[in-house]
Amino acid sequence: MSQPAAAIASTLSSVLALLRAQPPRREDQARAFKAFLVALGDSPLELRVTESGLDLGGLSVTTDLPGVGELAAHLRGHGIASVRLPGGLAPAAMLSVLRALSSPVGRFDSVEHLITDIDPETRLLVHIGAAGEEGGEPVDQAQGFIAGDEILHGTAMTERVGAAHSYRHLGRVPGEQRDEALRQLIADPAGPEAPGRLEAVVAGVDSSLRDGDYEAVVTAAAAVARLAGELPDGELRRSYQIAIRRMLPSKAVEHIAKLTGGPRRQDALEVLKHAGADASETLLHELVESESMEQRRALYNALRQVNTASPLLGRLLLHDEWFVVRNVAELCGDLRAEDTIPQLARHVNHSDERVRRAVAGALAKIGTALAVEPLRQMLHDAAPQVRLQAVQGLDGTRSRGLAMSLALAAEEETNSDVLRELLLALGRIGTPDAVQALARAAAPGRRLFNRRPLATRLAAIAGLRVAGSPPAATALQGLLGDDEQSVRDAAQEALAGMKRA
Repeated sequence: MSQPAAAIASTLSSVLALLRAQPPRREDQARAFKAFLVALGDSPLELRVTESGLDLGGLSVTTDLPGVGELAAHLRGHGIASVRLPGGLAPAAMLSVLRALSSPVGRFDSVEHLITDIDPETRLLVHIGAAGEEGGEPVDQAQGFIAGDEILHGTAMTERVGAAHSYRHLGRVPGEQRDEALRQLIADPAGPEAPGRLEAVVAGVDSSLRDGDYEAVVTAAAAVARLAGELPDGELRRSYQIAIRRMLPSKAVEHIAKLTGGPRRQDALEVLKHAGADASETLLHELVESESMEQRRALYNALRQVNTASPLLGRLLLHDEWFVVRNVAELCGDLRAEDTIPQLARHVNHSDERVRRAVAGALAKIGTALAVEPLRQMLHDAAPQVRLQAVQGLDGTRSRGLAMSLALAAEEETNSDVLRELLLALGRIGTPDAVQALARAAAPGRRLFNRRPLATRLAAIAGLRVAGSPPAATALQGLLGDDEQSVRDAAQEALAGMKRA
């Protein structure tokens, strides 16, 4: 046994395990796949399953080595006796082969069925041998492999490989059979027949995918997802979860994402929760291309529930199109994606006001310490709507570091709507400095030409009511004798509201 043979077996085992059981772990899959390609190099892969483990290019690799036992058992489960791949196979072609090999045992009716899961061009280059009926000898399709249309229709397959491995027309399960299996599964989700019925549902969904019937895919996948949620942790629940992911190739996710804005919204969201990173990428792609507010809102809602999008958002914030940056910035705020603050901060001086508004709103909603400095800059933006967005979403707990900046901005602000929001934000923050700034803004001013506008004083009183602290109550008590009737009434109402709260 050589080190390269052991490395090939170990890395191949890791790739198949990750592809089979961990579809959301795409980075781990990519690393394992790269490690396998490095171990294999440009050499052909010649693998045989033996009693002691595997034979790789004439070298024995035994089951006491990492991953070898699992790999051999998995291949035996599929009825595979040998695998031969040419040297220098393109990575995309290699991945097509490994995805087929990684499928859970029981997924295919025969080795020939498994072969048809490999893309047609690659299928002609590889040789996967099935264990024969007589003495367990391998039947290698290199000695009589039928490709192209013949394999799709099963002609002459029986006499070439034996009745035990006859090809069953791609394992197609008609809609009626799929629906019946689903009904039985719903009636008894944890019974001894559940795994077989689950396989029938998955095969039926495969048929629906080929026919483009995504409504049927959503119906079946959502039902299985709900059943999985009712099962206790264990192997059966894990089988359900794997089955759901098998129903959701990227093409299906793309179509299901479009259903989130229609009457199938709940079912579509239930399904997308189980699609992980694939769902996030697809929904984000739809989002950045969307100009319809209604569609964007539906996509936002879907992404908030799927909520695996955050790592992708930072990259999209570097997009060249202004509306892409705007859409993604709004989503960052909705998801409170703190790790996107550095990318958001790059756009505080963006040339398009619509982008700056979205960035200001996102930073305000995120509101952590890292967002304070870019928000300070946006409080002085030339556009009132940008300044308004920078303060409307501020949360009192997370935005305390902005109290003095808000107080200074309030003294300089000339737009009445922005000023009111600044004073209300100070009330939400409610620190002693914030309350002191509100008390100053609520005071009448000392000189005839320096008196504060009534609207400003009333907004400051509203801010004091929001603050709701003893110092805020003291400031309101001092306004009960004010010369302005409307100020006295507002202060009285604010105090009463604080007592009721």
